[in-house]
Amino acid sequence: MKNQTYSSLTNKVLGIILTVAFFSTFTLLMISPILPNYFGKLWDEKIFRDAQENIDKIRKGTIRIQFTNSTGDPILNTAVNLTLDMHEFLFGAMFFHYDESSPTNELYTSMWIDVFNFGILPFYYAAWENATSYPEEARINSSIAFLESHGITTKGHCIVWNHPAGVPEWLDIDNMTKQEIIDHYTNRIATLTQKYRNNISYWDVTNEMLHRKFPKIDNLEEFVHECFITAKVAVPSNNLIFNDYGMLGHTFGIGEMESFLARLNERGTPYDIIGMQDHLMDSDWTPTYEIKGTLDGFSKLEKPIHITEIMVSSYGAPITNSWKKGVWSEDLQAEFLERFYTTAFANPACEALLYWGFEDRDVDHSRYDGYGLVRSDFTPKPSYNILKHLIKERWHTEFTNIHTDSNGILEFTGFFGTYNITVNNQTFQVVSGRNLDNSFTIQLV
Repeated sequence: MKNQTYSSLTNKVLGIILTVAFFSTFTLLMISPILPNYFGKLWDEKIFRDAQENIDKIRKGTIRIQFTNSTGDPILNTAVNLTLDMHEFLFGAMFFHYDESSPTNELYTSMWIDVFNFGILPFYYAAWENATSYPEEARINSSIAFLESHGITTKGHCIVWNHPAGVPEWLDIDNMTKQEIIDHYTNRIATLTQKYRNNISYWDVTNEMLHRKFPKIDNLEEFVHECFITAKVAVPSNNLIFNDYGMLGHTFGIGEMESFLARLNERGTPYDIIGMQDHLMDSDWTPTYEIKGTLDGFSKLEKPIHITEIMVSSYGAPITNSWKKGVWSEDLQAEFLERFYTTAFANPACEALLYWGFEDRDVDHSRYDGYGLVRSDFTPKPSYNILKHLIKERWHTEFTNIHTDSNGILEFTGFFGTYNITVNNQTFQVVSGRNLDNSFTIQLV
C-alpha cells in the first residue's frame, strides 16, 4: 500500500515538473524574440543618458578672461556680453551645390550656415578634371570663397578612390603598371594639396581603400603609406584623413580595419585622422552602444576620429538590425540623429560629425531618396530642426550683462570654441579649446 501511495505521489510530482517545464519552455520560446529587444533598449537608453551627462565634462571647461585698459590696469565691475560663435568641435555637411546663379542659392546657404561650421567640398577626379580642363574648378573656388567669408572650416573629398567617380574615363588605369598608378595618384595628391594649401584645412586623402582596391596594387599598405607621405610633404598639417566604411557599429576596433591601421601606425604612416562612414542605406538603426563601442575600440589607435559620412533615411523603409522597430520616417530620422550626435559628441576620441547630404537632391539616386535634412523645396525636416537645436541651443554658451570681478577678471564655464565678446561698445574674439590654456587678456582702448 505504501509503495502504491509513493508511486502515485511520484507520478504527480513528475507530472507537475513536466507541466512546469513545458509551460516554462513554451513561455521562453514565446518571449525569447522579445528579450534581446528589451535588454537592447535598456542598454541603449543607459548609454544615451550617460552621453548626455558626459558632454559637459568633455566639451566644456573654465575660460578666464582679464580685461585691462591701455595702461594695463584691470577694468573692474564692468558688464560683458559673450556668445559662442563657433564650436571647436566640427559639425559639418556636404556643401556640394553652391551656385551663385541659382535662385535658391541664398536660401540654401543661409540654412546651411545657420547650423554648420565644417563644409565638405567635392574633388571627385572624374568630375574635377577631364583630359584638357578643370570643369569644376570655378564653382569649387567660389564655394571656398563663400565658406571662408563666414569663417567655415573646409574639407576636400576625396583625392584617391578606385571608383568611377575617382577614376576618369580618360585614365586607362587597367593598362597602367603598378608604379604608374602610384606615381599618377601621388602626383594628384601633391597637386591638389599644394594648390589649396591655404584654403582647404582637411583632406580625405584616401577613400575606401580596403573595399575598393586598385588593380596591380599588391601591397595596399605600401600604397597608402606613399599617399600620406606625399600629402604630408605637400601640406605639413595634422588634418590628413584615412577614410573608409565598415567600421561604425560593426568592428568595435577589432578586425581587418583596425589591424591595417595599426600596421600603418607601426611603420609611421603620417595619416592624422581615422574617418568613419555610416551610410544607413540598408535601413540599419545603429544603437548607441555600438556607436560608443566602435569609438572606444578605435580610440586605442591614438588618432582622432571623424565620422565623415552619416546618412539616415526619412522614408518608409523598414528599420533593421536593432531593438528599434517600425519604418523610417522624418520623425524617426530626427530621433536617431539626436541619439547618434549626442553619443558621438560625448566621446573624447571624436572630433567631427559630417552629415552626408543636406537637402534631398544632394544624392542623385532613388535608393537615397529622403536622406536629406531639408526637403527639395528647402522646407526643414525635423532632423534639421533637431540638429540646429542641439548645436545652436542645447550645446551653446551665452551670457548677457555679466561683470568682471575686483581684479578685472571674468571666469565662466562654457563649450570650447570661438567666442564673440562685447564690452564697453568694443568687440573682441577669443578661441578656446580642450587642449588650450583658455586664459586670455583683453586690452580695451
